[in-house]
Amino acid sequence: MGSYHYRALCPSNPKALLGHKAVHIPIIALACACLFVDLFPSNWIAQKVSTTFFFAQILAFPSLLGMVLLLCGIASFIVCKVKSRSALALTSCAVWSLTALAFLILPNGLSTSSRATSPEQAQRVLSVVTFNAAATLTPTGFRELISTYNPDVIVLPETSADDANRAIKAASYKGSVYSTPNAGFTSTYNGSIAPTSVVVSERLGPAKPTTGPATSFGTVAIEFERAGLPTIIGIHTAPPLPGLMKSWKEDLERVVEFGESYTKPILIAGDFNATLRHGALAFRSRLTDAQESCSSWQLGTWSSRLPEFLRTPIDHILMSPDLQASSCDTKRIGQSDHLALHAEIAVL
Repeated sequence: MGSYHYRALCPSNPKALLGHKAVHIPIIALACACLFVDLFPSNWIAQKVSTTFFFAQILAFPSLLGMVLLLCGIASFIVCKVKSRSALALTSCAVWSLTALAFLILPNGLSTSSRATSPEQAQRVLSVVTFNAAATLTPTGFRELISTYNPDVIVLPETSADDANRAIKAASYKGSVYSTPNAGFTSTYNGSIAPTSVVVSERLGPAKPTTGPATSFGTVAIEFERAGLPTIIGIHTAPPLPGLMKSWKEDLERVVEFGESYTKPILIAGDFNATLRHGALAFRSRLTDAQESCSSWQLGTWSSRLPEFLRTPIDHILMSPDLQASSCDTKRIGQSDHLALHAEIAVL
């Protein structure tokens, strides 16, 4: 029995053994590479993968990827136990299963961003919402946002200033609309997508436009006269689609670089069309995602048509270390394929 077991684990035929190794060693190496990409998204290898077409889309749904890999790993393990008892085959199945669990447990990899400590008493708490209305914002939808969250700041990618003004007028919301200036667009903008708008409550006092990082579909930058309030940056990057991959990557780089180098309190919200493991978002050291403060598990915001556990978090509220999120929530509004993302932000 012992000799049979040894022969099963280690085929005695040299050619069969060589072929066995030629199959399983690359498979194990690939599994290890996938595990590395999951755990260390800021590494240059992971960066290359996360900004390459096809792989960028796959990595946007880490939970789905993890479930598929786990099912494949379990199926392969069963086959290995029945048809092949070789150590290499079983190791391959085990490593792929471990990789699958890593994507499920750590969908954003090992975080490198700093986190603010909870203050004893915040100077002020801001209610912030970002909602890509996909050019479908209605007064009814806006009223639902207002009644649910009573927001101080509403970032509205794909919403024209005219639509935003109509919505706040119909909802009797006391605030102002700030639209994307010409400098807020990159040279590739052609008007086919509605620009970004930001609505600010009059509770925050006077505000004025300022300069922010240009994005493909519009950036709105606002600063307040009241001391202590953060600069608000509302953005909408290009999506990672064929022909737009370069624009998408450069948009993310400009936004993150701006936020990381900004010396005053800053809040960047909008549709990033990326998760925290994509491109420059994985390089953050100063900026924290609001959902990182709220929970270790991020709520997905796209697509609203998918089950909750399959949605991907591509809408974000990023904060400098002098801000702290105390609660986060998502809500489906109207016909948009994005969910609204809300966070209570404490100004330290």
